[in-house]
Amino acid sequence: MADKQLGTLSEIEDVSSGDISHAVHAGNSRHVFMSSIKEFINPANVPKRDYLTSFDWRTQVSSVDNGWIGITWSPELGLFATASINGTLNRIMTSPDGVNWTTRTTPVDNTWRSIAWSPELGLFAAVSSNGTLDDIMTSPDGVTWTSRTTPVNNTWRSIIWAPELGLFVAVSSTGSLDRAMTSPDGINWTIRVTPTSNNWFSVIWSPELTLLVAVASTGTLDRVMTSPDGITWTIRVTPASDNDWVGVEWSPTLRLFVAIAETGTADRVMTSPDGITWTTRVSPADNDWQSIAWSPELGLFCCGANSGTLDRVMTSPDGINWTTQTNTTDNNWRGIAWSPQLGIFCHVSSSGTGNRVMTSVSAHAYDYIGAGHQLILEEETGTTYSTAVDDKLKYIEMNNAGAIAVTVSDVTHAAGDEITFEQKGAGVITFAAGGGLTLNSRGSLLSTNGQFAVCTIKFKTASLATIFGDLV
Repeated sequence: MADKQLGTLSEIEDVSSGDISHAVHAGNSRHVFMSSIKEFINPANVPKRDYLTSFDWRTQVSSVDNGWIGITWSPELGLFATASINGTLNRIMTSPDGVNWTTRTTPVDNTWRSIAWSPELGLFAAVSSNGTLDDIMTSPDGVTWTSRTTPVNNTWRSIIWAPELGLFVAVSSTGSLDRAMTSPDGINWTIRVTPTSNNWFSVIWSPELTLLVAVASTGTLDRVMTSPDGITWTIRVTPASDNDWVGVEWSPTLRLFVAIAETGTADRVMTSPDGITWTTRVSPADNDWQSIAWSPELGLFCCGANSGTLDRVMTSPDGINWTTQTNTTDNNWRGIAWSPQLGIFCHVSSSGTGNRVMTSVSAHAYDYIGAGHQLILEEETGTTYSTAVDDKLKYIEMNNAGAIAVTVSDVTHAAGDEITFEQKGAGVITFAAGGGLTLNSRGSLLSTNGQFAVCTIKFKTASLATIFGDLV
């Protein structure tokens, strides 16, 4: 059976034994049963290995430079949806692949902070931290959004869908012992009593434990609360560090909750097997960690931060041992989601210029470069250029009337990287290796052979590459 990338296919074909014979593609929706997906991509296409090392992150173009914070993935729609804290009636952005993004019209300009998907309802729901009794909006497709009435004007920070309860659950950082609310349909909401008025920032559901866990950025040794039903909440003791806990995730594989903090000294992670007993873990960098997601297929936690220098990602296979990874740009990475169909983590940011999305290299057996497997086309008009980490799998048109000098970097590439250049204008391109890189070519030819000449650089290792094509 040939490897396929289900998240961006317009058809599903040649699947043996009817493994996913009940998969249906209709219009822009991809209705694929998760049980068959897991059989299909794990373990054959997704061996448990770490794809988030070195320069295996790629910046993607965001459709508008809003402050993107919350993100979720809908397997049924084959769609990422992300929510923003600013913008003018354009505070939702969607993508079928993490690469191509479309801005969507929103009914009110609230500060939308979190978004969740309910497969059972076929519904997105987003919460905001301001508004006038309209802190919820819902959508069946990520395109058309409807404002919903909320019972109080709290600062709603996080929303989750708990399928076993048949409930959306949201938590807030303001209010008076009314900092949780639930809804069976995303439309009708009920306030729930919370045991303390801590600033609750994030909530997650564990189907295996039938338990909701919320974490807070304030409180004294009581920055976790749990609930079996979304109605009755119980305070839990947290470690003495009293860090500002702003994100929490559940791993069914490890049967482990993991929380992350934006404050603390080498202790910005804590874990719990039951939501009750929590243990502080060593974090590799004191960055302001903002978001966390778990990939069952990779067996990996991944986090994003809004501080640090090219180390704003950290990963862990067990929640205990953490490693920082090299990100592409130092944006404020605020939200993260995992797509098993695409095999990628997708980060969104509240800062940056046209680059507020970052995706990991796909976990599928082949490399992931976006919808339709197309190269990324880019035009450069200067007379000098140095290759960068984001150039992997790009087709770069060099368009200038004068001579062009391209330096092939020795520090931003890895084995398997490939970059294609075209001399689009009259200016001949001459290639040179950066210090520490060996750039080989047949006959030591390193210049393009005239207008529209095309050549490709293939990296065998980070320090060894070959250039071939229409060269003189």
